[in-house]
Amino acid sequence: MPKIAQAPGEFLRNMMKKRDISVSKLAKDIFISEAAARGLSGDKARITAPLALRLGKYFNTVPEYWLKLQTSWDLDEAAQDKSLRDEIRKIVRFEKEPGASRKPKAAGAKTAEEKKPVAGKAAEGKPAAKKRGRPAAS
Repeated sequence: MPKIAQAPGEFLRNMMKKRDISVSKLAKDIFISEAAARGLSGDKARITAPLALRLGKYFNTVPEYWLKLQTSWDLDEAAQDKSLRDEIRKIVRFEKEPGASRKPKAAGAKTAEEKKPVAGKAAEGKPAAKKRGRPAAS
């Protein structure tokens, strides 16, 4: 699996460079510490949901864009881990047991077949159902 081109921090550094934004300006403008901004732009910190919201607003993008950058990078990094790849190869896919229903039936719930009225016995021995709504005007 080929490695993706840029880490999120590298991508952020390039955006900042193109727009002539310093680390201290970014920190001040999005209300984070300079240390946090340095970590973010230096690939030492991850883009979290709160940071994605801040960066999205600041750079006029959607927060999902920043989270997808981080997630893609994380998945790519994980895929490069040989021991993880070896473990994943050993995992057997989950198979649903034959005949198992999709949703378990709630206790006391009737199936569609059980709910169907038997012809000719629908109203036998049962009081008339009350109608809901407004009372008749008199």
